[in-house]
Amino acid sequence: MRLIDADKFKQQIAAIVIRDNLVTGKGTALCDLIDRQPTAYDADKVVKRLDEYAHSEICNSHKGCPYKDNKDMHCENCGAMGTLEIVKSGGIE
Repeated sequence: MRLIDADKFKQQIAAIVIRDNLVTGKGTALCDLIDRQPTAYDADKVVKRLDEYAHSEICNSHKGCPYKDNKDMHCENCGAMGTLEIVKSGGIE
């Protein structure tokens, strides 16, 4: 998967419709189809979750830490792992 700028893509479709004198309804239908696609990655939600995570008690005496029994895992590693999970989720629940 790769992320695209959907608004820019729709502008390009509109420009092609005008340039090639195509049926406007088909361009509109294609733009509507683009708008109906689910969000694959919501950067605003990721940033919000990262901000909340950064200001939380990430590792409060290992309570609830999934790595608490791993002697090689330190709090910094645990925080990094949590951050990676948030980024990988794309803000999509």
